[in-house]
Amino acid sequence: MDVTTEINRKINQAGGSGSSRQNYLSANRSLNFASAGNNINTAPGQPITAIPYTVQFSDSVGLMGAENLFYKLNLNIISNTGVFINIDRLENDYLPAWTTVERDIINDYETAVMDFSKEKPGTIENTFEPARISNDLSNYQRPIISVTLVNKKTGNQYLDNWLDVRMYDDRNNPIDYDTFYVDVKSDLKLGFHARNTKRLPVNAQVIIGDEFIEFADLTPQQRKQFIP
Repeated sequence: MDVTTEINRKINQAGGSGSSRQNYLSANRSLNFASAGNNINTAPGQPITAIPYTVQFSDSVGLMGAENLFYKLNLNIISNTGVFINIDRLENDYLPAWTTVERDIINDYETAVMDFSKEKPGTIENTFEPARISNDLSNYQRPIISVTLVNKKTGNQYLDNWLDVRMYDDRNNPIDYDTFYVDVKSDLKLGFHARNTKRLPVNAQVIIGDEFIEFADLTPQQRKQFIP
């Protein structure tokens, strides 16, 4: 079908000319006035280098020439905002700690406060050497992180039912899991797809790195949800 011919036929049927107002481009079939829209190949990117990290998306999308809204997440995770050490390595029969920032009192104990200015390498306190602390990922052979998509919606079913939210891998294939696992260096895309001529509000989160796992330690279920 010749799109221009079809648009002109619709205009002639209705009389007058097509409106160039962006809000009515889909309703009056005047998409020839629409500006170039965001698509899955031109999605703006956001680099993410530390975990855990939550990306909040608050926007709107509708059939105004382009019915899709895409974002790209460039994962290049090199550190954790907590403190951890390779838990597979025993030191004097003790497993190294894996911890994140904790507060308050747990099991009658106050959580530790680490003062790196006092715990200097080479110093010995009460026959104890200071802990070797790192948030570097280089000790891990193949670190895997979790990614969770949360469509928080608006609470208005008459709007929410017209908006689909989906994640895509670096080959633009849709991902069928709300929670899945990827390598720490991955490119992901998030798409919002409107199926109505109204402007639809977007309210979604992508939670990155809630789980941090060696590839060899993935459970059978996690392997099913792994996106290579």
